[in-house]
Amino acid sequence: MGGSSGALRRPPAFSAALTFDDGPDPRWTPGVLDQLDRFSIRATFFVIAARAVRCRELIRRMMGSGHSIGLHCDVHVRHSERDARW
Repeated sequence: MGGSSGALRRPPAFSAALTFDDGPDPRWTPGVLDQLDRFSIRATFFVIAARAVRCRELIRRMMGSGHSIGLHCDVHVRHSERDARW
């Protein structure tokens, strides 16, 4: 919720945090960004590093539209495919 100055601001009384994980995805992310832009909504995207490298233009678009970007992981692990000892 901070701006570029790093100062924290109190969110409006009626607000929600909108987040998207596991992207960017070249099939779905452009449409999500279109709708967010249409309604002047800002969100936070938690991206997978390997996908972010492949979809640099989508990362630039997110940043240019004022969205926040966080690192979700380097490579996504499907925990359901791991054994219990992992």
